[in-house]
Amino acid sequence: FPDVYLVTAKKLGVRPEECVGIEDTTPGIRAIKSAGMYCIGFRNPNSGKQDYSQADLVTDDLTKIKIKELRCFFD
Repeated sequence: FPDVYLVTAKKLGVRPEECVGIEDTTPGIRAIKSAGMYCIGFRNPNSGKQDYSQADLVTDDLTKIKIKELRCFFD
């Protein structure tokens, strides 16, 4: 269910396609994609086995994500 992501985008005053969501679970990734947002899948060692195949980008270290590198997806 993408509702939480859509409500958040609306409260921020931005379109969903201008947003990036970060999730560590398969249902969360599906929700972000259903909302029409760019999705970063976070391989959290505490989340067990998850399917990250729908995520646009997958990482196990959030500190390696550079905002400047993501901008190309929204220009």
